[in-house]
Amino acid sequence: MQLCSFCDRPADTKEHVIPQWLQRHFHLWDQQLGLWNETAISYRQALIPACHICNNQRFSRLENAVRTNDASEQDLYLWALKIRYGLSLKDNTLLLDRKSPQRGPLLPREIATYGAPFVRHAFRALDNTPFRFSPFPFGSVFLFSHPNVEPGRFDFVDIPAPYWALAITLPQHRILAVLFADRGVTKRIMRRYAPLKTQIENLARHVPEAGARTILFQLLRWQIRLVIPSGVRLANEGVLSDRIPRKIRTREPKLAWYRQIAANCGLPDAVAHQAFLRDKDALQVPYLLCG
Repeated sequence: MQLCSFCDRPADTKEHVIPQWLQRHFHLWDQQLGLWNETAISYRQALIPACHICNNQRFSRLENAVRTNDASEQDLYLWALKIRYGLSLKDNTLLLDRKSPQRGPLLPREIATYGAPFVRHAFRALDNTPFRFSPFPFGSVFLFSHPNVEPGRFDFVDIPAPYWALAITLPQHRILAVLFADRGVTKRIMRRYAPLKTQIENLARHVPEAGARTILFQLLRWQIRLVIPSGVRLANEGVLSDRIPRKIRTREPKLAWYRQIAANCGLPDAVAHQAFLRDKDALQVPYLLCG
């Protein structure tokens, strides 16, 4: 018997990784979701095992909050985390090469379940028990208004470890982008250094072709140059990070990092080279203030 993807109860239902309400809004049911091996499945086929409680009760408030535009930043973080984790689990059930099953799954189990203890523990926040995230929200959550986007256009990109990020189009001309593992540092840096945030907001607002992939690439350009603390404690009272220093050290960018995140975002290699050339001399301070 299969177990629920989000708890240890038996799975008696299937969970749509991309929520049904979002599929209906953007008419995604039969559209194609691209996979890492350059194949695709339809969005309606992106299903993972779930128990009735998780599928119909535990996540219902979260889904309704996002659907009705009433979600907090932490709600958006958890909602995006659910999608990112669900897609990894789905990739583990698909073959890397359908003509050569012996090559194994598209994503090995150890990679597909990366961060599973953290993910499952974080979802305890949905169980109506005293639970906190420190910092709050636990990652960098960005919600961009994109009024020039083509009506009905849906963009989606999810990035595995070590970058661990996701961007997705929402109704009302919005794009949600989440950096899951940075403790909110990237967004705090951008608040202090306003031109960094303005650069990306202008990109989203004035460049119609700058969809979720381009926006996420721009955010990850900044994240990879920051030395972010990694310690996390999963305690009964919540998810607690090691202390975030006020001064965040920076590091020299490497072309390989830019090429990797561009590839993960589905962007041409030329985009990585151009960004690297612009950035390699732009950040010459040993640290940035976080606050």
